[in-house]
Amino acid sequence: MLSTSSDDGASWLTIVANPGDTAPTDQFMPDVDVDPWGGVNMTWLDRRSDPVGAPLELWGGRSLDGGATVAAETRVSDAPFDPSTDFFGGVFIGHYNAIASHALGSIPCWADCRVGADSEDLFIDAWNTQLTASTHELSAATGGTADRAIAPGPNLGGSTYLVLATFSGTTPPLIVDGVEIALVWDTLTTVSYYGFNGDIFGNTFGLLGPEGSAMATIDTLGPFGPALVGARVDFVALFFDVNGDIVHATAPEWINLVA
Repeated sequence: MLSTSSDDGASWLTIVANPGDTAPTDQFMPDVDVDPWGGVNMTWLDRRSDPVGAPLELWGGRSLDGGATVAAETRVSDAPFDPSTDFFGGVFIGHYNAIASHALGSIPCWADCRVGADSEDLFIDAWNTQLTASTHELSAATGGTADRAIAPGPNLGGSTYLVLATFSGTTPPLIVDGVEIALVWDTLTTVSYYGFNGDIFGNTFGLLGPEGSAMATIDTLGPFGPALVGARVDFVALFFDVNGDIVHATAPEWINLVA
């Protein structure tokens, strides 16, 4: 359930039941937080991957319109856990979970007993809510495309964006206009800078929509050589003000190039 207020709690919008929900399974212990760019980020425990069993996962959703709708939901935790294996036999797995949002994304926190029987541990994760990938692997044998959902939030709606890429990693970062950019400039960065909106780097430069979102694509244009197998490509999205100054850069996303 989600309800929002835009007047410091004096009034509340109609409660929405599971906005953006795509799975009619148990979903509980939610938390919600708003980041500096106006994105509403939420997490909850979910049984959708095994609706007839006990295992749970942490799932998340993000709204760019104040909570009226939620974009595609995503699994945040990287493994399920069975709460019946904890010390309390599944009847108690904590009072609540938590999420804290910041300028580069969100940090969810939850109780998880995947480590073993009679064990319940505190897990946290760095969730990149502003630049997300449709896949983290592209194959040399087949090639393919990978979408990059750019969604910093409505406070940057209408801003100019640019997506850059690198083979050389994310540290040490660049500092431009006082903004830290987690990217090491190399030949691929130069290609992505001058080759935006081309056949390989599609829609990597443009204007964000009013809700602060856009979609970019990388296309290998078919199979690629074995020399690139094992390489990792990191991506960062930059956002500019009307004077052309960088005002924000996302945390990096990546693609692994595999055989």
